Amino acid sequence: MPAGYQTLVSSYDRLFDQARTNEYNLSIRLEPDGLSFSVYSAESGIITGVESIQFPGYIPLKSGFLTQALYRENLLQLVQSHPVLKSEFKKTVILLHSQCFTIVPAPLFNPGRPASYLSFVHKNDPSAAILTHRLSALDATLVYSLDEVLYAEIANAFRSARLMHTMGAVVDTMLPRYKHSDSPEMVFLNVQAGSAGIVVLRDKTLELCNMYECQADEDMIYFLMFIMEQLSLNPEKVPVFLSGKTGKDSALYELIRRYVRYVEFDNPSGPVSRSYALSEIEKHRFVELLNPALCE
Repeated sequence: MPAGYQTLVSSYDRLFDQARTNEYNLSIRLEPDGLSFSVYSAESGIITGVESIQFPGYIPLKSGFLTQALYRENLLQLVQSHPVLKSEFKKTVILLHSQCFTIVPAPLFNPGRPASYLSFVHKNDPSAAILTHRLSALDATLVYSLDEVLYAEIANAFRSARLMHTMGAVVDTMLPRYKHSDSPEMVFLNVQAGSAGIVVLRDKTLELCNMYECQADEDMIYFLMFIMEQLSLNPEKVPVFLSGKTGKDSALYELIRRYVRYVEFDNPSGPVSRSYALSEIEKHRFVELLNPALCE
């Protein structure tokens, strides 16, 4: 890799064979400060590799022209030089980070006017690319915007990839997993660099899905508790599931436990989670990437 990039996680199963990547599925999650990816073998039904890489420096969530250009440069250098990312895969899905998004129920969605839905809740950048993500777990479409140049470069680098919004991937992962849960209400906090994605399920349906800009752990606590208060969710009874960039040794985890009685990490279960590549990593940090259904 180019100088300055930091590998935070790199774990591969003994079955991983780089000469056979055209038989595997690749899931990439683009993050404000880097990217993570997983490799899935449909033949063996396991995740055969997981990596997380941090770019040199920090890319703010709200970035100007120069930082956007720096992000694109870092991303393209990594994609062109990383031995796995530059390989050919059977299927590829890319999860994109954008705070500008909304979810539209199917009966209200007009595919010819996606930008009009964003204008109800966000100030649209006229030069941004407007993308849509049909949610498989809901009868709805997620509409979001992305830097136009970044979108063009991603589309050029991964010509056959399926593009999805990160929070859409979170919803498509959480809803099927917890549809048989006995808990009538659940809150999911997905932590990324500079932001917190919050999903609320009530009676097995989506009550809320949003992303908030957060510069400190206290910001995440503020939004979490504000939402629970507004939705009349009792922090003594309603469980909060954590995923993303946090762990039991983090200050955020200890802070949340001061206010919420039941705090858990959202770890995937089932055959896909029994991979050697996942045996020594914190699986909740990659929960969306460990969902093979996203590539279907």
